[in-house]
Amino acid sequence: MSFGAPAEAAAANDFGFASAQLVFEDGSLAPSAVVVTGPVEGTSRILTHEMVHAEMRAWVDYDRLPTWFNEGTATFLAAEPRCEPNAPNDIDVRLLVTKAQWQRHLRKTRRTRDTYCAARHEVERWLTRESGDHARAEAIRALMIAVGEGTPFDRAFDAAR
Repeated sequence: MSFGAPAEAAAANDFGFASAQLVFEDGSLAPSAVVVTGPVEGTSRILTHEMVHAEMRAWVDYDRLPTWFNEGTATFLAAEPRCEPNAPNDIDVRLLVTKAQWQRHLRKTRRTRDTYCAARHEVERWLTRESGDHARAEAIRALMIAVGEGTPFDRAFDAAR
């Protein structure tokens, strides 16, 4: 899975990405587009992962959320890439705030799957205070609304814990 990783650091042979806008041949713009190649076994999960990004972007500008949270949420909700539930992880994804930091880390370490899974586990730990899918969805929604209204992410994230 390439996702936000450079192709050489990909964890699988498929590539998905969510784009803030798509420019058509006539110069017109689509406000959001999801592009997925395939078909491969995980195409439906990849599409879900990228649709989560597109939905999150509709609520909050990409740069207002740390990349680890954006990727962790998409990985959690889509179960893509697949992660071992109790795999040990030594990656502190909370240091990967910007997309540039995220991509630099992936290029340097070539631990794409481990990094996505570490982000997923961080989001899962945050959501463990909630019971049930509806409450978890509401927690994510409340955080995104707060950040969209100007609350710094760290304050909204800690307040929701």
